[in-house]
Amino acid sequence: MNTNTLKLIKMLLEDDNKTPTEPEPNWTFAYHHEETLVLVRAKNAGVHVGTLKEATSDFVTLSNSNRIWKWEGAFTLSEVSQKGITGGQVACEVPFVSIPTIDVGEIIPLDVTAYYSIITYTK
Repeated sequence: MNTNTLKLIKMLLEDDNKTPTEPEPNWTFAYHHEETLVLVRAKNAGVHVGTLKEATSDFVTLSNSNRIWKWEGAFTLSEVSQKGITGGQVACEVPFVSIPTIDVGEIIPLDVTAYYSIITYTK
């Protein structure tokens, strides 16, 4: 896992009122913590959206997780996380999923409207 992913996990878990010790100058989102809707891209586990329950040095755990198999209406996952999708195929919701952090490429805070557009395509 790269150092930027570890820094992001740390910031997501920090209290909203605290600022990170080593802020990234180009990050434009507010620092969030557990219970935040996120999109997780993993090398072997695919793309998941759900609620961040825990992020440790070993695993990222999501609740109410859905795996996105394909999507339409957005080019990048950053765009998916902010604008949602207009079509696609999303797997059924699972209560909890834990993804090994060595597999995680990025964790992106998810806009609520984008989340609802994504789960519309759940099979």
